[in-house]
Amino acid sequence: MTTLLPGSVFGGRYRILRALKSGGMGAVYEAEHVATRVKVALKTMRPEIVADPDLQGRFAQEARISALIQSRHVVAVTDAGLESGIPFLVMELLGRRRVSETCSGTAVRSALLSLAPSSCSSPGDSTRRTAPASCTAT
Repeated sequence: MTTLLPGSVFGGRYRILRALKSGGMGAVYEAEHVATRVKVALKTMRPEIVADPDLQGRFAQEARISALIQSRHVVAVTDAGLESGIPFLVMELLGRRRVSETCSGTAVRSALLSLAPSSCSSPGDSTRRTAPASCTAT
């Protein structure tokens, strides 16, 4: 896995400050926009899985859908693209609090339901919309 090193500049505009987390799809870095000096979270797809068109599509879909959501419960996506063959997305950087401290499960569930409220229904009724409390996150 290629790691972005602190001090390096990604895409000509994001200076890497430190690695935050890595996972199955990619890695997230704390970075700073070189022109504005605004700190951001930069997520890159792992180079070894970029060749998989399904995974690349999922990564691109994450960027598109996340950018469409405007909620105080969902981090804002401010940039996305392809740099040297590596898909990336840029998000606002939250404070140093854990996600579980930032928003509750109910808040996350409500934000997700705002995207597709018809996907949740009461048992036996596939057409009726219901309150977020009746839905489960999977």
